Amino acid sequence: MDLKCLQCNKQFANLYNLNRHKKIPCNLPKETTNCDICNINFSRPAEYKRHEKTKRHITNNIINIDNSTTNNINQIINLLCPVNTFINTNIDCLNNLDINKCLEGSDKIINDVKLDIEEDVFTYDLKKETIIRFMNYLIKIFSKLNFNKDHTFNNNCKILIFIKDNVKPIIIKSQYLILETRPNNKFQWTEIIYTRFINELLNLMILVKTYFNIDNLNYIVDFLEEYFKNNENIQNELKDEIITSLLYLTKTFTYDSNDMDLQYSLKNYIEEETKLPNGIDSNVKYIANLLENSN
Repeated sequence: MDLKCLQCNKQFANLYNLNRHKKIPCNLPKETTNCDICNINFSRPAEYKRHEKTKRHITNNIINIDNSTTNNINQIINLLCPVNTFINTNIDCLNNLDINKCLEGSDKIINDVKLDIEEDVFTYDLKKETIIRFMNYLIKIFSKLNFNKDHTFNNNCKILIFIKDNVKPIIIKSQYLILETRPNNKFQWTEIIYTRFINELLNLMILVKTYFNIDNLNYIVDFLEEYFKNNENIQNELKDEIITSLLYLTKTFTYDSNDMDLQYSLKNYIEEETKLPNGIDSNVKYIANLLENSN
């Protein structure tokens, strides 16, 4: 008696085994016996089914779902957030007319500086005065590029200046925040010190200079790159003048001397100011903790 399955041609030793085989369709694909989540192989499907009920598999599966959800959220944030990080500021939104308008009046100053240098009368005080004037031109460009309501995709820098409300404002603190991405692809406002802010601003202006190649802009940026960039001594010496120049493009926090808790007020203000335009908050606690340790 031929005890063979007519569908798969498998031979059996007795009729009982053949009839049991016929109850399960033999032409269906085999069930998987590999657990990709736990990276385990099983010899039989029944072992795999038992494994799915174990604590190890359930725990690993929860972790896998959580990681997948986090990655999806980060991807959504990246798609929704219409803001470039500071290092990726989009220069295309400027044009030659914008640059030349910001540099109005720079011809005479540049000619005077060239003449003073040529005649060897360019003193240290003249150098500082020139740095302040040249920085004012770049701050105008910076304002048009990074603080323009029409280009919110470049609103990636916050300058928070805290002053006492007197007839002549007294600056008691300044805060510099730039938008960055962390290795986990999350957007975060990062506090940077004043000297790094100056250098980051000048790095950005070097890119603008290279992009537009306008003579006056080239001279101004080259001058500041030589005499001001990475020069902490003169940067700190001119700090008050530079911050005063920044006042018109920043929001200021007015401090009432009767305020019982300045640190608490600063935290609340920064929480409000460090929200991305689409409402997604940055890591505000990180900034607040830095404030607690700042002078």
